[in-house]
Amino acid sequence: MLKTFVLLLCVGISSAEFVTATKCGFKVRKPEFLRYCISPGSRMYIGDFDGDKHDDVMCIDLVSGDMSIILSKVSTIRKKVFYNMEACIGAKYVLLGDFNGDHRTDIICQLHNGEKYIYLATLNGSFSTYTMLNAVTYSTPSVKTFCTQSNYRPVIGDFDGDKFDDYMCHETTTGRMSIIYGQKNVADLFREESMLKDTFMCRGKILTGLFNGDKMCDIMCHDKTYGTIVIASVKDDHVNIMYNSTWKCIERSSSVMFADVDGDSYDDLLCKQTGKVLQILRNTRNKMFYGPVEAEFYPEANPNKIYYTVETGDFNGDGKDDLLGHGFDGSLQIAEALCLKL
Repeated sequence: MLKTFVLLLCVGISSAEFVTATKCGFKVRKPEFLRYCISPGSRMYIGDFDGDKHDDVMCIDLVSGDMSIILSKVSTIRKKVFYNMEACIGAKYVLLGDFNGDHRTDIICQLHNGEKYIYLATLNGSFSTYTMLNAVTYSTPSVKTFCTQSNYRPVIGDFDGDKFDDYMCHETTTGRMSIIYGQKNVADLFREESMLKDTFMCRGKILTGLFNGDKMCDIMCHDKTYGTIVIASVKDDHVNIMYNSTWKCIERSSSVMFADVDGDSYDDLLCKQTGKVLQILRNTRNKMFYGPVEAEFYPEANPNKIYYTVETGDFNGDGKDDLLGHGFDGSLQIAEALCLKL
């Protein structure tokens, strides 16, 4: 039996903000799978691999290349699809994005030697035979050399709004950022490298989200040492800072993630500590990130059990991002978002 599991409190905001900020909650579903994605070398990812507007759960074993997908439907995550991704064995990075514009999540595996292989999603959660990414034209002679140094980190997102995901590279020591843009109708070929202007230093991990409603990916940096969050848009190869503030999500075991919990097409920020969500900063068309809402995410049956990881995705297709708890025992449990638009 489903129940609302989250207690919402407002801290340090006015009574008017209290009324609107607490219109956010989650409803837990019973655990649906056990012992999923817990073998050594396995990694779990979220994406819409069959294009039905319901996010699915993927597990890939980077030792064997074995991959399984649990396809999500309105009321359950049920059907498993199996595949072997031999080109991903020993991969340094597994990168997810829609590289051919068909609304399905594709996969790029980047090896330690810089080689990059792409698997395009097809019907029912299956994939095409892998191909190596082709040469980048003009300034970069080979995609193999792009973003391969030890202090470089790849970031995937649609930064120009053409509905084809692009490949950003972030240099952690200098803040330098560059992009090779995806091309229409050519899934395994990217355009020339573009150096971004007005970049900023980021001592944390770069994430991408939709924070300003323009349908182009923005970038977010969270500095855990000082609790600083910087969010910037990317337009015409320029980086424009939209938000620069501090958030007390700086504990060693905490991290910041994003999700559109109310379905308004503006990603909100979530502060995640090991196994639970601590706070949500709402983001709306009229006001960016205000009124922190406190929320805890525990399993329904055992309140003392902590999840190993918490992921986000729209698993029931209602346009709101839900939470997915992954237990140490491999159990999966979804908490569906009930948050109202503000």
